[in-house]
Amino acid sequence: MTLSSSFLKRAKAQADEVVDKVETTLSAMEAAYKESFPYETLSEAKKAYESKDETLEKNEAIVAALDATRDALSTGIMHLRTIETYISLNVPQMEDGNNFGVTVQLNALKEIGDIKEKWSKSLEELPKYFSTRADAVDKLGLPKQSKSETKTTSESESTGGKEGDESKTSNSKTTEEKTSNGGAPEYHRIQHIIAIDVQQYFTLKTAMRSVMEGYLVAMDNLLKNRMKIDAPKGNGGGNFGAMY
Repeated sequence: MTLSSSFLKRAKAQADEVVDKVETTLSAMEAAYKESFPYETLSEAKKAYESKDETLEKNEAIVAALDATRDALSTGIMHLRTIETYISLNVPQMEDGNNFGVTVQLNALKEIGDIKEKWSKSLEELPKYFSTRADAVDKLGLPKQSKSETKTTSESESTGGKEGDESKTSNSKTTEEKTSNGGAPEYHRIQHIIAIDVQQYFTLKTAMRSVMEGYLVAMDNLLKNRMKIDAPKGNGGGNFGAMY
């Protein structure tokens, strides 16, 4: 039993749309890469982060680069999933002989699966930066302020008095503020935070390059083998990504 041809046609249309926008997608990734990673060396990045008063606050440049990298990873993963779905639905039943086209399809699926797994792991690692940096900032021993508030409500009733029955309610609120005074941040602690930002810069830059290069290679391989991917048994039909 096979799925209705309408599902296959829909999957192919979605895959063709991804392929049709390959150049646009890559151009967007390249633009984001140039904007997010302006420093050629890590020493340049370190100097830039030291000169900005961002050590104790969030590093705006790193956060922006992280967002751009996350968008590139998620876009690449979703596009490859679209291609993967189409190829999987288009794999014919295995028969004796004439299975070369099927082998091409299976190889393409393996390549896509390996790339998606690599990108997914990179995507999962991104949030760890915030936890690592938060721990480093906490160890600086900066002044901290805490505030606590206590509210108390009491009610009382009396009967049979001169003025008859009475009901009284009293409310009280106590607010306490505490400030812990820390000393001046130690030099090596500050350098640790800067080093975390520099390392994250390199990690993000590497991840973005991985997406750009992996996306290009995967799509190029698909286009080079589009006839076998689209018609593994040589049964004709419109070529996958025929616009190329």
